[in-house]
Amino acid sequence: MSDEKENNEIDENEDVEIMNEADMPKDNEFDFDELNPGMWFDYGESGMRVCLRTCPIEEIREVEKVTTKKKRIFKGEHMHIIETVDEDQQSVLIWDYTIIDWEKCLDKSRKDIPCTRQFKVQMMNKSIKFAAFYAQSMKELNKRLMGGDDEEIKNL
Repeated sequence: MSDEKENNEIDENEDVEIMNEADMPKDNEFDFDELNPGMWFDYGESGMRVCLRTCPIEEIREVEKVTTKKKRIFKGEHMHIIETVDEDQQSVLIWDYTIIDWEKCLDKSRKDIPCTRQFKVQMMNKSIKFAAFYAQSMKELNKRLMGGDDEEIKNL
């Protein structure tokens, strides 16, 4: 996130390369134009798909910077720093970053639901099924990017 983005906005027009598993680079290949590609995951049997990407440490640091307030308190000669973290806002920013897009996500009248921050937050906060899908898909994405199974990744 850059300082130009106000109100914790993430540029929805940001170009993000979408990869299929077959297009994943080999262990020793790096695409410096797109080090954090998105990957599509099927959501059930309905044809709905969700494109996700990981949240790199640089982005996490920016989220922490935006959502953490530090307050200095002086007691006598001693200064204490108290940090307060807006964890809800952290979640919103991370979901908005990691959920790139979705297809065939429909409301009850069968109209497309746009993949906006507002709807991402509603889906994550109010749909246990979607939140569980997101968690499982992010785990799978990390496993694919690491190039191994759970046991291999634990041993790194």
